Amino acid sequence: MATASPVATSPPQQLTQRHSQLVRALLTWAVAYGLTRLAFALGHHPTFRPIPDDVLLPGWPMVALCVAAGAVGVRLGRLERHHRPTLVVAGVVGAALVAESILLLLDLVSVLSLGTFLPVYAVSATSRLGCLAGGLLVLGLARTTSRLVSEGCPSCDREGSVDHWSALRSGPVPRRAWVAAHLAVAGMVARVVGQLAIGLDTGPQGENGTNPLLFEGGFLLAGSVLPLAMVYGWGRVWPRWVLPLRGRTVQRWLVAGPGLVLSAGITIYFGICLVQMTIEQITTGRPYGDTTIPDAFFWVAVPAYLVWGVAMGFAAVSYYQRTRPPCRHCQR
Repeated sequence: MATASPVATSPPQQLTQRHSQLVRALLTWAVAYGLTRLAFALGHHPTFRPIPDDVLLPGWPMVALCVAAGAVGVRLGRLERHHRPTLVVAGVVGAALVAESILLLLDLVSVLSLGTFLPVYAVSATSRLGCLAGGLLVLGLARTTSRLVSEGCPSCDREGSVDHWSALRSGPVPRRAWVAAHLAVAGMVARVVGQLAIGLDTGPQGENGTNPLLFEGGFLLAGSVLPLAMVYGWGRVWPRWVLPLRGRTVQRWLVAGPGLVLSAGITIYFGICLVQMTIEQITTGRPYGDTTIPDAFFWVAVPAYLVWGVAMGFAAVSYYQRTRPPCRHCQR
């Protein structure tokens, strides 16, 4: 005897409300940030330090991107089934906005290092933060719209059977996730070895007066504890030596959040760096311009960062999927 599907035929009211809120927020952002970028393109912009704010899409292309984001908001505001081309455009626009704001990673490092790595420039950080907000709004609206118009569960957008997701949550760590986590650690180790080869006080952190032990210590934690927590048991249940929390479930976003954010930031930033280095090597014969740091260091450090970011991203996505609680709407 056939049983009725647990998936409701209409989307949850909360999801439709979120969709409406995202549409309004995106259109508001497109007008406000678009006018700001228009003023910048016309020459009325502050001094951005230490480097220009729009490094990938300077001037008018950034204005056009804001217009495209607004158009995506208007189009996706109409809940129609034939949204696939618009969703593709939304993904491109959102990714471009996020990539344009990638130097926010340096602002974050500056804040966390209390200005010892680089001075904190509030104007530049605010502009990049606004750009990132637009990218996240576009991507969030695209995902919410996809849930509303898809044939699957509108609440979680998961595919597959309930048994598949139950086995994923309770089964062993997939081999690809285990390999990715250890590959991320290997990338971090290669980066640190490259730093040791030229000296801890040599490089960007040494040139800006940063305590090298503090700088490298943070990298060691982000490159070892974080990716390994995604594939070992102590990343899901606090170990015994963490006395106040031992035996309790680790909040999934405590691991998945930093893992996803850092992997995206590292991958985009150092991916762009590698492209720029390659162009500089071909055109000038030096990968990083006029610097006293050996060229070999950059050819080790930048690819190592890229391996670290990409691999940690794979491990973070796997951890996120394996720790997702059952959907209250479809039980997947």
